[in-house]
Order: sequence, then C-alpha cells, then structure tokens
Amino acid sequence: MKNFRSIMLPVFVILFLNIFVTQYCMAYIHGISGRTLKTSSDGCGSCHGPVTPGNLGIIITNLHNVTPGQSITCTVTVLTESRTKTGTGLNISVRSGSLSVVDPRLHLMNGELTQNTNIALVNGIAQLQFTYTAPAFGTVDTIFAAGVTTNRDSLASGDDWNFAISSSVTVSPSTTVHSISENIPVNFKLEQNYPNPFNPETTIKFSLTKSSLTRVTVYNLIGQQVAELVNESLQPSTYEVRFNASALTSGIYFYKLISGDITETKKMLLIK
Repeated sequence: MKNFRSIMLPVFVILFLNIFVTQYCMAYIHGISGRTLKTSSDGCGSCHGPVTPGNLGIIITNLHNVTPGQSITCTVTVLTESRTKTGTGLNISVRSGSLSVVDPRLHLMNGELTQNTNIALVNGIAQLQFTYTAPAFGTVDTIFAAGVTTNRDSLASGDDWNFAISSSVTVSPSTTVHSISENIPVNFKLEQNYPNPFNPETTIKFSLTKSSLTRVTVYNLIGQQVAELVNESLQPSTYEVRFNASALTSGIYFYKLISGDITETKKMLLIK
C-alpha cells in the first residue's frame, strides 16, 4: 500500500497540474492584458507552450510620424509557417498614447487591445486593424505587441508565441522654422530662448554656417524627449522656431540643436 501511494501521489499531482493549467489557459480565451514587453518579459509563455518565444512573427505597420493628439489606423499581422496552427490571440499596448478598436475581433482591456475569442488564421496569417492616438505632447512613443498561435484544442501544449519588435512613433508639434537673415553667419550658434521664463510659447533662434541635416529637440529633466521642433536639411542662415509648451507641466527643460557633427544645448524654464 505504501508503494502504491508513493507511485500514485506524483500521478495525482501531474493530473491536477494538467487540469489546472488547461482551465487557467481556457479562462483567457477572451484575451489577457499585460503580456507585452511594456510590462512583462514572460509574454504568453506563462500559459502557452514553451517558456521561450517560438516560431511566429508579429508585425505592426502603417505607422508614421504624428502630431500631438492625432489618430492613425495601424495594422497588426500575425503569421506562421506552421499549418498545424489554426488560431491566434494577441495583446497590444502603448507607452504614452492610447489605443482603440477598429476590427470587431478585438476589444479594449485595461487600456490594451486583445482578442474577443480565438482568431482564425487563413493560410497561416491573421491581420487586424486598430487606432493609435498620440498623447497631447511631443515625445517618441512606443507600441508593443505579443501574440500566440494555437491548435484550437484548448490545450497549452504545442502552442507558439512571440513578441513583436517594439515600434516607435515620433510625436512632434506642427512647427515652422523660418530664416530671418539673408547673410551667412560667421559662427554656429544656439541662442537663449526668449522670453525665458515663458508661458506657454517661446522662440528659439539659431545660426548655421553650412548646409546640413538639422534637428531641434526638447527634453525634460530626466532626459525624455518631449518635442521635436525641427528635423530637416537647412541652408546656412539664421533661423527662428516657435515652441508651444501648453501640453507640458511647469519646470526646467533643455533644448538641443544638432546640425551635422555639431551639438549645443541650453536650458529654459516653463512657468504656468
């Protein structure tokens, strides 16, 4: 009897774990949030198949630079070469902006997008659309995604999952940089913004001595980019660009001028 118990106890434990894992995974047939690289390094591995990512691709397309508050329609594609996989599920999240549903096979859960039910793969591919809305301030935002392909057997074994490559979106205010001089400057220069302190607009003036790709960006105290004011090729001249910080909070900010291999940074103060 003692030997029988010692043999059967591990069997019961294994059966219990199999039933528990199966029921646990089936509980998320309608999706689960918090599975992307925004918040988790486990992905879908805690429920589906192996611990490490498997053989499938997840791609987010139709992304482009946007202005604060602008909405764009994006496409997420899940694809696999395995013809034994017939269904898919996914989770899409964003760092600063917001997401909303376009494809009725998706729904919003805790601010993230996930499936309503197991989504059918057609020739190993599923494509779904969603809307990304940029935050009200300039930044470089990130969209994350994770997905899984299943056998439609309600079991975790044999499933594959993977992370998407995180996608960046540059959110830049609509600004116009214009030349204020016909003369070619003698020295490269980034001047102090005026007025300073300011609320909510200020002007940034700079001089270029040669033609080059030029960027003017704004950062907060912890080094996060909050605005990109200029990103284009400019000729030698003196320029002005307006910066509207109405979407930002009071505090110290830094603006940086990069032109060719020359960089200069200055500090400004927003007081509301």
